[in-house]
Amino acid sequence: MLGRKGSVMVFIAALGISASSVQAQQLGKEALSSFPAGTVQVQYSSPAALRKLPNYDSLRQHYMGAWLKELETSLVQLGIKESDVNELVLGWASGASQKQPYGLATGRFDATVLGERAAERHIAPDSIGGKTGYCLGAGLETPCVVLLGSNLGAFGTLSSLSEMMDVRSGARPSLGSDANVAKIVNDLESAAPIWGIA
Repeated sequence: MLGRKGSVMVFIAALGISASSVQAQQLGKEALSSFPAGTVQVQYSSPAALRKLPNYDSLRQHYMGAWLKELETSLVQLGIKESDVNELVLGWASGASQKQPYGLATGRFDATVLGERAAERHIAPDSIGGKTGYCLGAGLETPCVVLLGSNLGAFGTLSSLSEMMDVRSGARPSLGSDANVAKIVNDLESAAPIWGIA
């Protein structure tokens, strides 16, 4: 768990964006109550703030790994575009592949469009933690997405999303159960459009 063994590494990237443009951040707090206690790394970004920068395209290439690019391509097929995402927070479990984070996103998400696009592509809905989810392949390690509301979604592999949904229901301990990690996340919440802890 973060904060229990050794020191906690924190990074912040201010990128010249005013504090007022990142004051609305609340996704870090949502991650504290959604990510499992075994989360060892958390990264936050605000694509909505970053899209205002003239060098956004090159920045995007740096902070977006191969797995996220693959997920983005898949989500476009379900009617969710990159421009629909305002905030993004990623987590990694201990020993997990860096290629497969789990996470939360805020933005504009339409459950009806998502369902229609999935049906067009013969992607059957799955029940994940009592919510309707869509998996973009077969097996426990395939990328999946669950809409938690019109402006909040969760994504990850089927196994990591199932664990996140257990955390949200209180069946498993959350990352926020570590007071040190919760304090760091709360302190960073409006610090910058990109930050992370490990």
